[in-house]
Amino acid sequence: MASVRARLGAVMLSLGVAAGCHPMPYKQGPAGPPPSDGGRERRIAALMSIYAHAREAVEGPDRSETAFRAMPVVDAARVLRESTTPIGEIRRRRAIAKLAAADLARPEFRDAIAVLLGGEDPQNPYSDPQLMMLTIHVVIDAHPQAGLFAREALLSNLLAWLFGRIPGVYAYRDLTTTVQCSPVVSLTLCPPQSTPCDPCDPTYVYHPNDPCDPCNRPVPFLGPYPTTATTTVQILRPVGEIAPLFDGQSWAECGDFFDQTYAAQPTSPPMPVGNSPTPGSNWQGTLYESFHLTTANFALAQFENLLDVTSTSTTAPEAYRFTYGLHQTVSSKLAMLPTLIQIQKDCGYLSATASGPWTSIRNKKTIGFNSSALDSSTCLLLSAMGDAVVELASCIPPTP
Repeated sequence: MASVRARLGAVMLSLGVAAGCHPMPYKQGPAGPPPSDGGRERRIAALMSIYAHAREAVEGPDRSETAFRAMPVVDAARVLRESTTPIGEIRRRRAIAKLAAADLARPEFRDAIAVLLGGEDPQNPYSDPQLMMLTIHVVIDAHPQAGLFAREALLSNLLAWLFGRIPGVYAYRDLTTTVQCSPVVSLTLCPPQSTPCDPCDPTYVYHPNDPCDPCNRPVPFLGPYPTTATTTVQILRPVGEIAPLFDGQSWAECGDFFDQTYAAQPTSPPMPVGNSPTPGSNWQGTLYESFHLTTANFALAQFENLLDVTSTSTTAPEAYRFTYGLHQTVSSKLAMLPTLIQIQKDCGYLSATASGPWTSIRNKKTIGFNSSALDSSTCLLLSAMGDAVVELASCIPPTP
């Protein structure tokens, strides 16, 4: 990525010359009335809609896309544009990078990007949609070997370079989220396989380029497949300030995905412990979490779980790691009603390691259900949750 940043400067210096070779006139489509925000549920639906449209542009229509129906991409952009909070600004820029990296030639994507650009400084010349579209096109053209995730990181860096740091957000760079979703049907002949796809098993080693790896081939009798997202990013904030935020006790303090988390007694029903550990300190125990995802018609599927967790802080090197795995499910609800869909896998970690003035962050999360009905929604959710690690790492939690 360092070479990408170096080449970016050269590309931008030659923008005037390159522009003559790649004219891309932009004409915005008809404007519509901005939809009402509708609160957290609609914000999540809008964000996941952006991710769904970007994914469809790259992979084609998803035939398993039954649990989540995306709102039109321009409507989703308007919802994201309405939020002027620091978290809203992070998501707006990320949406621009997602859509542009997926397919900048799509008229509806260009209309959506124009809406999203409305949140930038009007005095900045790159707030002009036509110039910004041209700039993005030139930068992508200069990196023909960059894959999808590299393009997203490149454009995320470009937006930070052109518009500066988001007020209230720590500077970050090279935000990259890769997602291993449910496999598609393959015609590859593989030997009989009885080992399930299980990223939560520490002995399981995933081979992404092996079509016969259990996580790459659908085998009906082995059941639904878990989804895994891995995010890496560098942020200009000390490890010591990030550690309390990465502790699971703080997950509900920033963002929209978690309703509540706390250090818990593994009882039924769960109860908070008498003396909660200091977030970011060394401790081991049980964490209660309540989180949700958006499904068809923007209904929320809500899940409550108990996790076995380990919080580890070190000084040499300066680092922090929060690891978790499913202890037991507590409840599952769809549109506030109990559902038979249960979480079977919920594991991962958040880590922060000092790297000069920057902190290198890695976030890995796996979720698996006992039904494939939510596979597609989960793929979109984990993509968004992975990118949201920047929101968490920039958070200033409220004073108790």
